[in-house]
This record gives sequence, C-alpha cells and structure tokens, in this order.
Amino acid sequence: MPGRVLVARAPTWVMNPTLPRDSEFIAEQYARDPAWARGEYGAEWRDDIEGYISLDVVRSCVVSGVRERPFAARHTYHVFVDAAGGSGTDSYTMAIAHKEGDRVLIDAVREARPPFSPTDITAEFARLVKGYQVRWVRGDAYAGDWVADAWRQHGIGFRKSDWTKSQLYVDLLPLLNAAQIVLLDDDRAVNQITGLERRVKFGSRSETIDHPDRGHDDVANVIAGAAVTAWHSKRTIGNAVPGLDDMFYTPRPPRVILGYPKSKSAGSPTYVARRPRNPATREDLHTIKEVKIKVGPHGHYIQPHGGLANDGRQKFAVMSPDESILMFAWGEEEARQAAMDIADGLQVSARGGGS
Repeated sequence: MPGRVLVARAPTWVMNPTLPRDSEFIAEQYARDPAWARGEYGAEWRDDIEGYISLDVVRSCVVSGVRERPFAARHTYHVFVDAAGGSGTDSYTMAIAHKEGDRVLIDAVREARPPFSPTDITAEFARLVKGYQVRWVRGDAYAGDWVADAWRQHGIGFRKSDWTKSQLYVDLLPLLNAAQIVLLDDDRAVNQITGLERRVKFGSRSETIDHPDRGHDDVANVIAGAAVTAWHSKRTIGNAVPGLDDMFYTPRPPRVILGYPKSKSAGSPTYVARRPRNPATREDLHTIKEVKIKVGPHGHYIQPHGGLANDGRQKFAVMSPDESILMFAWGEEEARQAAMDIADGLQVSARGGGS
C-alpha cells in the first residue's frame, strides 16, 4: 500500500534548471571535492566510509626522485609537527613547506618511529628547522605543554594549530585534486594519504577524516599541516621582508627597540643595549593600559600599549621584571615569545608599526 511520503531524487541541475550540469559552479564543486559534490549536487548515495583520494591523483603530485628540497633564502618556510612520547605506537613527525604562486611545495619530511626519546628527536628536528630559518613551528591542537617547552629550549616557538586534523585533510584535498601541491618522492607519505578514510554524513560537510583501524597517518598529518599553513599564508617569498607580526633573530649584538620617542610615527626606532642604564620611562612613550601579564618563570611582563591599529592588531610592550620597557611587538603571542626569548638570552629585535 503506498505511503504518505513522496520522495523525489534527482541531481541539482534537474531540480534547478537555472544551474546546469556544465555550469562553472558545479564544475568547481566537483573539482574541489568529488565525493562531497556527488552527494550534495549529484543526488548519489554515499557510504558511511569512503576513500579519501585515489592513488593516481596523489602520484600526479609527486616529483620523481626528489626526496628533499634545500633551503632558498627567497622563500618563507612553514613547519608543522606531530609530537609523540616515544613509548607508544605513534611516530614523531615533522614537515616543512613553502608557497610559490598558486602552488605549495613540500620541502622536507621527518619521521621518528618508536621507541625514541622525544627530547632527542626535538633537538634533531630543531637543527633542521633552523637550517630553513624558521623560528616558529605549529603542531596538533591537542599537543601537551611539554611540546612547547621542548621546542622553546632550542629557541623555537610552538603554536597550536587553528585546524583540527580532519579540517587539515579537508583543506588539503582541493590542493591534491588541482595539483596545487608538489609532494616529495616518499612512498610512506603517499600510502598514508591514499589510505585515509572519510566518515561522512549525507547532505553535510561535517565529516571525520582519519587513518583506518590499526593504521597510521603521522606523516600525512604533518604534510597536510605544513601545506595548509603555507597555502593560507599571505607571504609567499622573502624571509627578509618583514610583516608587522614577524620577530627576527639576527647574529648582531643583543639589541632591542625601545620605540618611537614622543610619537608613534616620528623618526626612526631608537636602538639601545638590552640592559640600558637609563631605560625608557612611561612619560617618554604612549599611555600604557593598566593591564600586566606575567610571562615565564623569570618575571617578565607584557602589557597592551595604546589602542588597536587600523587592522585590529594590538601592540604590546615587553617589560623586564623591574617593569622597564625592553621592546614592542605586534600581537600577544609574539610578545609572549619575545619576553621568554629575552629571558633566555636570545638575540631579538622587532620590526613593524601600526596606525
């Protein structure tokens, strides 16, 4: 006996003739994510578990025989790490990438399989990272505090990723489908990427992408992290061209910038020794808000300085334990790292300004 519910199943271009199958929009959706587009626009049923991407697509992004790319000063590099404790089954992995035009290139990949000492592996990875002139690395959002501490001991900051692992894989997919990522000749990386599984819900982009049971994706994870971070970076070349949020470490004698005397824009920054006999006073600078944040075990502080810039960024003063102003940095995270680096005796200076 017929039911009371009528179900109509047809692709978008049948239900909505104003959006034909060969339209630019539909073509773009299929190129970006074929599996999702087939369910969302093609009215095709989807399984609970699907493959992530085909081996042929991934292989087309590999440059045969290239296992690592050397440092080049014209590029800005991005590093993503997936730390592990060394006693379980997970590897400690790292990938380095940079962006050139509309492509992302993977430059180096490292994997330490258990058992290992996480302290020793961090030191080994840090040496390579410094060779690419990188002073910040990103990592899994669920990384423990020990990871940041371990990298900081080598003068390298650690930032937790803004993306979950599944989100990284979702953003990596269009780069693979459009051949906008250049992978290294690494069979383990290729096998892990093609072995990923998508657990999806019909009619929604909500999905989980992960390795299969008893599988691993430690290498694939850092490749996705480095690639997506590089892709979303606004700076594609030129490590020597600073942005407002960049902290630069140089081999020059220890120096810090005290700021612009009397005015935000008057004159050039005043350079003084790190521990000046006559440090800048509050009267010499702009009004500083009465908010102090203690940073690290050495008693340094950071404090908001003035109002927000036109682009929404906040300038911070970095202060010694006796509240002498040592330098300025744009962004709270950069200011925190600068305070800790100064306390550790690193050579640090800042560039940039706001309005």
